[in-house]
Amino acid sequence: MKKIMALLLAAACFLMSGCVRRGYRVVFDPNGGEVLSGETEQRVAPGESAVAPLVEREGHILHWDGDFSAVSGDMVVTARWEKESCSVEFELGGGVLLAGETRQSVPYGEAAVPPEASCGRRSLRWEGEYSCVRADTVVTARWEKTAADGAELAAYLNGCTARLRITSVQGGESAGTGVFVRPDGVLATTARTVEMMESAEAVLSDGRTFPVTEVLCVNRAGDLALLKVAAEGLPFLVEREGDSSRAFTLTEGALAELPRPERREGESFLRGERAGAERGGAIVDEYGELLGLWSGSRDWDEACPAVDAETIAAAVDSAGAGTKTADWAEKVRSELEESYSPRDTQGNYHYSLLRTYQSVTGAECLASVDSEGVQTGYVDCCDHYVYGLDEGEAERYAAYLTEQGFTCRGEEHFAQGSSVYYGDERSGLLVDLFRSNGGELWIWVSVEE
Repeated sequence: MKKIMALLLAAACFLMSGCVRRGYRVVFDPNGGEVLSGETEQRVAPGESAVAPLVEREGHILHWDGDFSAVSGDMVVTARWEKESCSVEFELGGGVLLAGETRQSVPYGEAAVPPEASCGRRSLRWEGEYSCVRADTVVTARWEKTAADGAELAAYLNGCTARLRITSVQGGESAGTGVFVRPDGVLATTARTVEMMESAEAVLSDGRTFPVTEVLCVNRAGDLALLKVAAEGLPFLVEREGDSSRAFTLTEGALAELPRPERREGESFLRGERAGAERGGAIVDEYGELLGLWSGSRDWDEACPAVDAETIAAAVDSAGAGTKTADWAEKVRSELEESYSPRDTQGNYHYSLLRTYQSVTGAECLASVDSEGVQTGYVDCCDHYVYGLDEGEAERYAAYLTEQGFTCRGEEHFAQGSSVYYGDERSGLLVDLFRSNGGELWIWVSVEE
């Protein structure tokens, strides 16, 4: 019996010594990865750590799913693969984002979702691989132009045009025209159309009406205003790119072809034959892309001024936070209080935003003169106004007139002194700065015939 017990004890010791000597079995499963070095099957002494092999899989990050730092039994450790993230950037190439994201993080081997974008009538083609992304990628929009026939061009241009119904700060009503230059309701029109605006609404060609909520930009010298209309997803015009040979405009909703407007030497705006189109209406080429915006009054069909598309595009790009319509109206009222009221040839006085000499220079108005006589100080709606002559102040006011879009029409000499004339053909205002021999400056402001 003792002999049998000794044999059993010896066998147990032998088996135990074998376990200690051989250790626990640890298997590393690469789970689709490639083993670069190391062993996938190992014997590890109790309490010791296994050494993971070097395994990789393209486009993936490795995570082992078990703890093999203190082995206490046989185990299988499996590789878990997480897809790497790839950066995909969609460059719009001059287009405007409508929906989606231009920068995306995409799991390796999966597809990015191209954003929705627009660039006027141009068709969009994406250049670059985004259906199976395997690396950081840039995908670029390529915009292709196609000429339109007359009916298609007229329909598109009408869709981009809005009629403005305007209530002025004096309570009167007027109408104007503008064109959308961004799909989120940015509308380009003339500065003269909105300079007295209390409120306005834009009426689209399909009859929908939206309020004007903000004034984004007003450039009186360039006769350009940008308004924000409470609408999204609208058709819009983009600045012409490349060569085009033809020009079109709308006349009461109908398409009219006209000679292409040109720029005269020394002038910042275009001139062309407008064929009765509305002020604020668009001039486009055969692709439906913007050449300019009519500036002069409706009956001005020969050599009519127009704001060029480059000026409009620059204003859109640089426009900052807008002014709420109500705040704009308050600003206009404030300006009216310190502006001249010009007289027309029938003796009627009109509102204007042409600031008085004293509001620009700080000079004192000595007298206001009309048919009834001379009144001391400044009195609105008079024939002309008298100031003490200070050449520095006079030059400052002349610079202000130039900033407002006036050009010097020349000078004329008289026995009592000399006049320098400044005119703005788009507003029809004429300013006469008369330097008297007696050391006074007399100012006439009138509406040209």
